[in-house]
Formats: sequence, structure tokens, C-alpha cells
Amino acid sequence: MTIQGKKYVRVEGWQSIAAAYGCVASSKDVRHIENGVQAIGELHRVSDGALIASAVGFVGKDEPTWYGGEIKNQYGTKTLPKRPDYAIQAMAQTRAISRVCRSAFAFVVVMIDNSLSTTPAEEMTFDNPPQEPVPV
Repeated sequence: MTIQGKKYVRVEGWQSIAAAYGCVASSKDVRHIENGVQAIGELHRVSDGALIASAVGFVGKDEPTWYGGEIKNQYGTKTLPKRPDYAIQAMAQTRAISRVCRSAFAFVVVMIDNSLSTTPAEEMTFDNPPQEPVPV
């Protein structure tokens, strides 16, 4: 996915890399905390179920794309509505999965294409955010 002129890997790409290395990523423990919603991502080896890595995904109340509010950029000012709770929780899970895969497999992304960023696409903000959530 290209965001502001840079290329980023989406969650499906991170999951594909994990699968190629015999791993599967999942999320658990989604919960509302003071400043947003967090989820725990885990990466397990398929052959024996061993936990390889874990990471936290988070959607903050300070993110207008998810919690609503005004954004200002070169296009002007736009007011965004709050997204439904299920969508915010799903994005926390998506970010957790992307983040745990990134922690284990960032080296693969730069071997594929050194112009790809190792920051998961779902963690990026948009100058001109889409009206619909990024598919998860």
C-alpha cells in the first residue's frame, strides 16, 4: 500500500510472510483502556505451537480517523465521525497482528524490496484519510 509516497506492507502481507516461515499470527485480550483500545498479538510456530513473539496493537483516542474529530492538512479541515466500537477493536487486533509479524520478520521485507517500509501500513496516518476503514 502506498501512503504519502512510501510503500508499506498490509496485514495480509505480514501474515503471508509468517505462513511462509511456518508461523501463524493471532490476537487476543482486546480491551478498552484509558486512552483507547489495545490487543495482544501472538506469533506461533505451526509445527509445535511454540510462542515465537508477542506484541501490542493499539488504537488511541487521539486518532481522529477512529475516534472522530478534526484533521487539518494541505487539503483543508475535515471533521470525521467516531467509528463503531467493533471497527476500533478490529483495528487494534489488526495492528497487533501486523506488529507481531513485523517484530519477527522485518528482515524479510527489506530482502524482498529495500524500498518497502517495515512499519505496518495499519499504523500509518493519512494526510487525506479514506472514508471507509482500511479493510482488515
